[in-house]
Amino acid sequence: MQLTVVDGDTWEVMCGYLELPTTFKALMDTPAVRQKAKEWAAMSNDWFKGKIPAHIVTEPSEPPRLIPLPDDFSELMNVVSEFSCPNSEKEDSKYPTMCLVCSQILCSQSYCCQIEIRKPRSGSGRSGRDSSTEHVGAAVGHALRCGAGAGVFLRVRDCELMLLAAPARGAMLPAPYLDSYGETDQGLRRGNPLHLCPERYEKLRMLWLSHGLHEHIARAVDTSMLVTPPWPNM
Repeated sequence: MQLTVVDGDTWEVMCGYLELPTTFKALMDTPAVRQKAKEWAAMSNDWFKGKIPAHIVTEPSEPPRLIPLPDDFSELMNVVSEFSCPNSEKEDSKYPTMCLVCSQILCSQSYCCQIEIRKPRSGSGRSGRDSSTEHVGAAVGHALRCGAGAGVFLRVRDCELMLLAAPARGAMLPAPYLDSYGETDQGLRRGNPLHLCPERYEKLRMLWLSHGLHEHIARAVDTSMLVTPPWPNM
């Protein structure tokens, strides 16, 4: 039974969709949760004994931002031209991909840089544990570590954005660079000089900041007529 079926919004189906066990015991009976509970309890004891000094927690002076990009797109091309596959010094990366959150450059869509991750839980709720693993691309693995599964990347040699809802979904968009006619050049087919459009980059930042990546990806998947890329290999 699925969520889209009438009367399909049962507790078990909802837990399966959220990849959560169906019982509180299965949720809490894990080593990580027990260790975290012990740490919280120890902090409470130290607080009441006066061992932790009181201090005012100030909010960030400004909201988080994506990394600054150069105005001239050719500068990015020069940066990735010096990047080589970290697992093979002699191999040139075909799809150098830059994380717009932390600026790390990755060897994307390549088997040489795939990493092993644990598969998402099935949601059966019996034990909450699943030891099976799968191999994913460098960008997908980085999105899981850097953005808890949400990734914003720039595929420089294709002049396109790659939004990821790791590990299985994503969307390709034109990069926030425009030519003198105000047009994007996804795939670098025309070869005109490109310059950063601050308005488009700010719009991307607000999409990322408002946690709208997953919704945007879902909408793009529903409306796209193109062949779906193998997202887990990205």
